[in-house]
Formats: sequence, structure tokens, C-alpha cells
Amino acid sequence: MVYQKIASHGLKLAKDNSFWIAKGEGEKISGHISILDDIIAKLSDPKRICTCLLVYNDIAANYIIDGLKEKGISIPEDVAIASFDNTLLAQTKKITSVAQPEMKLLTSRFRW
Repeated sequence: MVYQKIASHGLKLAKDNSFWIAKGEGEKISGHISILDDIIAKLSDPKRICTCLLVYNDIAANYIIDGLKEKGISIPEDVAIASFDNTLLAQTKKITSVAQPEMKLLTSRFRW
């Protein structure tokens, strides 16, 4: 479904450049870090072409940014990264992030 939605906007997404973290794995710190390390390793491969990454939250985005920089990859010149939550971390580290105003979203869905 994600691929079709992206394609409907005239964009292409290479399936081998898609990294998914299964529900529940993000809560396990050891599994979580190992998955992020795997993403960093895959993006560090010079044969892989990936120009942008959309990460599920600011903390994971920051971890990936730091890991890619350690491997000599420039952000955003080589890989542009955006995330969700727009926390203080994203604001201070200048990570492009989308705010998710939970209370506003919740109240707009349910009318009292």
C-alpha cells in the first residue's frame, strides 16, 4: 500500500531501500538499537542509492544521523533525513521533524 501511495505522486521507492521496524520491536531497547545499526550499515554501503529517509521519531533519527556521520556520510547532502514529533532534540539538533499535536488530533476526531 505504501508503494502504491508513493507511486500515485509520481515518485519511486526501491523496495530494497525500505526499512521497517515491526510493531513491538521499537519498545525493546536491544532489538531497537540493533535494527537502527542495521539501517546505518545498509545506508553506508557505497553501492546503495538512498537520498532520503523518513524516520518514525526524533530520537531514532538522531541516532541514525550520528551513525551515518561516523561513517563519513553527510546529512543532508548525501542523505536527507526527516522525522516525527518535533521534540526539543529535533529543534536543537536542527532535524527536520513533523509535529504531531496529539491532543489537537484527538479532539478533532472526537466531538464531545
